[in-house]
Amino acid sequence: MANFSVERCIHVAARTVSGVGVEEGDFIRITDLAGHQPCDFWAFNREDIFEHLSCEHTKPSIEKLFPRPGGSAYTNRQRITLRSATRSRTLSA
Repeated sequence: MANFSVERCIHVAARTVSGVGVEEGDFIRITDLAGHQPCDFWAFNREDIFEHLSCEHTKPSIEKLFPRPGGSAYTNRQRITLRSATRSRTLSA
């Protein structure tokens, strides 16, 4: 089982926005602290901001409504942009 440590924690207040740059292979975790609603999440290609995470392209590629643990999400150019973590990974604070 892989363990991860927190390098930085970013709090984004409700009804606001924040951007964070990550590198290939980085692990991110998005948590709604209140637990009442999902958060909006976007991913852009740093080299070409017109390439971005696309539900329209992900759903037909994975043939499911939502990606499953270990599954992928695709860009509007039908390239894998994110992989979801499996449930066996843990995050230590």
